Amino acid sequence: MMEEGKYLIDLLPYNPDISIRDFELIIRILLFVDLLLREIDESSRSFYVERSLHYFDPHVGDNLCQIRACQILELHLETRYKPDAYLFYIGIKAAINKKKSLVAELLDAYENERNKKLYYSKYKNEKLIDFLNRHNLNLAMPQSLYFITLCSILTKFRTFNQNEDILIDYELLKDHFKISKNIARRLVHRYQKQLSYISYEYILRHSLPLRTMKISRKMLELLHHTDDDGRHTLPCYIVMLVLLNRLKTLKIDILIVVRQKRAGQYNFVGLFYEFNPKLNIYHFKNNINASNAPCFVIHAISESESLTSTGGRLASQLNLDKNGTLDHYISKLNEIGVTTAIMANMAAHPQHSGNSLIPFKVDPFISLLASSDPTISQNVTELRDVFLKMKVLGNTMGFSKTNSTMLYIRHIFPDFLCRQLTLSLNKKFYNEHAIEKIAINTPNIVYSNEEISSNSNKLEAENVAAEC
Repeated sequence: MMEEGKYLIDLLPYNPDISIRDFELIIRILLFVDLLLREIDESSRSFYVERSLHYFDPHVGDNLCQIRACQILELHLETRYKPDAYLFYIGIKAAINKKKSLVAELLDAYENERNKKLYYSKYKNEKLIDFLNRHNLNLAMPQSLYFITLCSILTKFRTFNQNEDILIDYELLKDHFKISKNIARRLVHRYQKQLSYISYEYILRHSLPLRTMKISRKMLELLHHTDDDGRHTLPCYIVMLVLLNRLKTLKIDILIVVRQKRAGQYNFVGLFYEFNPKLNIYHFKNNINASNAPCFVIHAISESESLTSTGGRLASQLNLDKNGTLDHYISKLNEIGVTTAIMANMAAHPQHSGNSLIPFKVDPFISLLASSDPTISQNVTELRDVFLKMKVLGNTMGFSKTNSTMLYIRHIFPDFLCRQLTLSLNKKFYNEHAIEKIAINTPNIVYSNEEISSNSNKLEAENVAAEC
């Protein structure tokens, strides 16, 4: 596990040096601490015991959901087969229970008038950080636990608008934590800033192996900006170059779920790309057995008329209609290449979030072309040339919002192959995925000419750790 570096106070939306001047504030803080302890417990159980990767798909608002997807998958692989992961959860659970007992005792104690008088005479205007430390409530946690707790909370309170954009449900969040809407917004803002910085550091950390691709740590630092809300952001094109390299290093497969609307109905196609370590490439695999393997999941839309098939290697699996040329669509996409399709999407996408970064949204490299460092200037020029070509490809070949005839990426997140296949069978896009525990009973899902077993599309609200 990662070394300790965070504390419970880092999850509170208050200044650590705020003075606690009345008992009403003490009670509110204690109740908030109790709820946060529950959130830490729930997130650690979901991640380390139940392995519910879909619980960790947070809304950060920086256009870089792909970073969190890769981070969660890497952390999952690091702990998947380690017995100390469960022991770690047991230790965290025990520590949380102790803190919760302390909170309950304090809530009772501060209702006592005698204790109130003692507090006012001895601790009046005590700082929040001192209050938590004096009562031994400031739980220490590893950076990894802090990270997954932030992810879990910002996933739990997501919602979607009519355009399928991800938002935060502030009403639900404030009711859950029993806080005002202003405090709820402050909490989300703090969590989003923290997650964006953790993501930024993650990309910096993995820039070093990319020297052959001419993306250095120094270049990434120069391309780094903060948006209107103080979130740390990097160009999504560069980020995806780094992440594809990281995904290959980790040998993580890619699943693309494509949705097409035709005659008022949605058709879904699952395209599985397995990493070949010998060739260092992703290749399309038509015949696969659904497993509990973790995947880098991409949900995309397509306006193509070719997403249904008479023969239907994939179409028959997903209950699509029998008119069309799915094989042609797959052949065309694979001829272009899955990594090229992904990078064309990234190039055609706005490179940064926020209105203040509008000059860098279209061309993030422009400010570095005249760099005093000749190495940076040369490398940026070469990267920019490829970026601009990819942008043209994205816009002309159907990999963009304005032209989505081939594949326009809407969201990227971590999940297990079996769960995603089951949701696809039920024609569920990312905005329709309930944050609930699902057992997927799909023992023999195979992309072949055979029909999937009749039970494969049943979702049952049970533990997500069920085997596929």
